[in-house]
Amino acid sequence: MFLAELGKVLFLDWNFALMNSFIYFYYICLMTTNEIIAQIQLSLQHSNVSKVILFGSYAKGTQSTDSDIDLLVVTNDNFLPESFAKKMEIKLKIASALHSLRNFADIDLIVHTKPMYDKFIQLNSNFKREILSTGTIIYEANN
Repeated sequence: MFLAELGKVLFLDWNFALMNSFIYFYYICLMTTNEIIAQIQLSLQHSNVSKVILFGSYAKGTQSTDSDIDLLVVTNDNFLPESFAKKMEIKLKIASALHSLRNFADIDLIVHTKPMYDKFIQLNSNFKREILSTGTIIYEANN
């Protein structure tokens, strides 16, 4: 039996997958918001993305170890998806691009095409106002 003390935490017979999960969790806790933003930008640089808005606790600077990363991603697509399946297909492409970051942190991901985003902006909702007032654009294509 392997026994090691790390701070006040005892580890007994960790399997490799569990140890990797701990390392990922520890890594995201050490990452600054700017490092997380850089990782998001790097992950999405070859994707079909027009704009990325970071909102929630990371945008406000109030994140904790339990915080997820809230992102609104606008794709370059110029259509309204005709079905839920098509919406999920678009979202899956973006989620796949963020896969390496998802190993480190939970990401709450909202993906809109340009027309979906335009409709969202026209809404009179508290959620929209929150994103627009406290969110930070961390990427915007030069279109």
